[in-house]
Amino acid sequence: MFDSLKRAVGLYPQMGRSFPTYRAIADGIIVTADRATVWMEITPASTQTASAADLDDEVMSAIAQAQGALADYDCQLKIVWGAITSDTYREDAPTFTRPQAMAWAQARADSIDSWELPERHVFIGVDVEDRTTPGAVATINAAADWISGNRNAIPVKELEYLDGKMRSIIGRMTGKPFQALPVPAETLAWLVGRETFRTSEAKPREGTITGAPLARLGRGRVVPFRDHLRFYDAQGTEVAYTACLMITEFPETVDTLSNGQWLLALSNIARPTMDGAQAVLPEASIRFSFMSQASALKRVAKTQKRAKHQRRDAEESHVEEADEDILLAEEEMRSLSLEIKRGRTSLVEAWPILTVTETTLDDLYLAVDAVVEAYAQAGITVDVCADEQDAAWLSSLPGDTVRIEDMNHVMDATAFFGSWFWGGSITGDREGPVIGYTTGATRSLVHFHPTQAPLRGDTTTIALIGKSGRGKTTGAQLIALDAGAEGAMTIVFDLKGDLNNEHGGLVAAATSMGINARRIDMSARYAGTCDLLATMDPEDARTHAHSQLMLLISDSLRLAAHPVLMEHIASLLDSGDERSSHRLIERMEAGDEIAQRVARELRSYEGDAIGRMIIGQRTEETLTAEPGITLIQFPKLDLPQVGTAPAEWTTTQRVGAAVARGALAWVMTVAKTQAMRSLRKLVVIPEAHLLTANQDGATFLNQIARLGRALGVSLVIDSQDPSSIADHDGIMEQIVTTFVFSQSTEKQQDAAARLLGLEPSPDVRAMIDTVSVDPDSGDVWHGHCLMRDARRRVATVQIAIPNDRVRQALDTTPPRKETRHDLDTAARGRHGRDDTAA
Repeated sequence: MFDSLKRAVGLYPQMGRSFPTYRAIADGIIVTADRATVWMEITPASTQTASAADLDDEVMSAIAQAQGALADYDCQLKIVWGAITSDTYREDAPTFTRPQAMAWAQARADSIDSWELPERHVFIGVDVEDRTTPGAVATINAAADWISGNRNAIPVKELEYLDGKMRSIIGRMTGKPFQALPVPAETLAWLVGRETFRTSEAKPREGTITGAPLARLGRGRVVPFRDHLRFYDAQGTEVAYTACLMITEFPETVDTLSNGQWLLALSNIARPTMDGAQAVLPEASIRFSFMSQASALKRVAKTQKRAKHQRRDAEESHVEEADEDILLAEEEMRSLSLEIKRGRTSLVEAWPILTVTETTLDDLYLAVDAVVEAYAQAGITVDVCADEQDAAWLSSLPGDTVRIEDMNHVMDATAFFGSWFWGGSITGDREGPVIGYTTGATRSLVHFHPTQAPLRGDTTTIALIGKSGRGKTTGAQLIALDAGAEGAMTIVFDLKGDLNNEHGGLVAAATSMGINARRIDMSARYAGTCDLLATMDPEDARTHAHSQLMLLISDSLRLAAHPVLMEHIASLLDSGDERSSHRLIERMEAGDEIAQRVARELRSYEGDAIGRMIIGQRTEETLTAEPGITLIQFPKLDLPQVGTAPAEWTTTQRVGAAVARGALAWVMTVAKTQAMRSLRKLVVIPEAHLLTANQDGATFLNQIARLGRALGVSLVIDSQDPSSIADHDGIMEQIVTTFVFSQSTEKQQDAAARLLGLEPSPDVRAMIDTVSVDPDSGDVWHGHCLMRDARRRVATVQIAIPNDRVRQALDTTPPRKETRHDLDTAARGRHGRDDTAA
């Protein structure tokens, strides 16, 4: 009776409960004096670029999966923020085990710490045991096997029972779309201790935390005020200010593609500062119950009955006619009941609390205003829990319960799961070097292991595409440095000659980091190195050598030369004579008139610095490859511009394209050698549009990509022309990872979308157009791109250079009065980018 009176005046028995008394923490389990809760962490999904249909499908899958695992349990959803640090990377990075690459690994790790990125954690707790019932109390008191002999802890058998429950629930929450893992005991200790700003030094003994280490986690001092709470350290100094907010009203209908994502929106709230804006990072504690069909029908029947009584009371009173809202409510409940029975609708009851924490009171009020305003723009009303700060905060603690019952909302499951609490911006490999971080709805480290694809049996081509000056070539060089650091044979072709600047270029960056690297200038001593007749297998050489040499033939002779050249190449290959273009010319000089004319034109290239790479007679000096980075530069190489038809190529451009093909074939020859078979291998080809611009070049590149998987060679192509790649299915099928920087034309944007695995649309085109543009200043956003990983996840990514020394060495920007450092610093803005962005 007394509890009923309290409820009548807005007071609830739960509000008088004390701070939860923690008895034990184990992997995936928190036990208090009152209840036992199993805890799982939900790994984020990559939703930043998902289509509306894909998002709808995933929400429906999430509802079905959660209903099977959580129906009729009291649950708590917590979204909290931690800090991304380099600790895990230092432990796992393979380069930390190679002394010669330790400096590079250390630079990568240091850059992670410099980003100061927040890490979003999504935890779900499920109450599985009420420890206050008479039966539970009797069982606990009768137990003799207490953990560590501590009767204030829990019995071992109870812990074993809870462990089984935890594995059962998490097993049902693991599949698609949810991926759930038990929360380690150390993380749960951190989760408990952070609520009172206590640093957790509790380490589990035999997997369980009990006794004094556990007691220390809750020993903090907090003082509630009308609109906030103040936390104090052991010396009595104020260390933090927290405001608890409640969501008091949702719109009648929400769109799960926009304002319905009310929990994912926590990641995108900022408050104004003197320097622009600063992320607020509010946290959420949502106590909820996913009603089974029986529970939902019972709740609807109860509401319908109440509306029915109100209607009858109105009819019997002097009003004589019920209010329209009462009539509508009764009809809505009748319709909802039918939807639930047909399995079309499920209900969730939720008590949402948001918390905001700052180090000063002024900042707290600014942050609260920012949160209220952000939700107001979505049509959601958020209010400060006036005079209920302590109850709201206590109810958000792990192991506690609902304390303010009238904060509840009953919504359909689509509205709850359409909040996308598990959504985010995720891409990259499971392991490997950290090349940067995502910049979308959530921040996460982006791992990319460029030489791993052949080992897992995947395709091996990596594509970096986009307009000039956005960071794709710098990104390719960083990939080469990562491969070189792990001891891979890394060949980088510098066809433009811009990978070596006043700071030493790629080779200087590598050697300064302890990575084995060398630079080779192709000159007369490497004559014949790019001759496909000499480097390719005889079967492949029949067609590819013919195409290479035809590029050197004049337009007036090309038609007549085609069959003659093919005939003489076949004759040379069948004869068993030395396979080289130099020997072919000698044989053709003894042939008919057409053959002699072809031989004269080809021999004229012997005196050319570039042409001799194909036609010249080989000397003792040949190209060699070894672990580490080999930068091969071609002086005076003239390459055709993007979009220039092959028929319009100049003679020097034809020679340049022919040499480029020959150089790539040399790599494949080296990769086949027994000495190189066991090594990881990476080949970087800038200006790949020179090969994909015509069918012959695309076929040649496709062959290299296909052989790469068998030979363990990963291929990096850097191109300004994605349409020339997207038009060739053979190349598209070999691409495992794609980095897309800004593209301006609709044709290139649609091609880039296909490379990303996205359906071209106005929204996708706009995203590709602006991905490398700073939204504040309109300047170039260097290194910012869209990345599609091997699992087809797409997100926006900031590729980052570890430090300023490496940035200067890798800079391919022509010299100018303004330094690159100045431009990058000016573009930092609110995005948290530093001047080491690619």
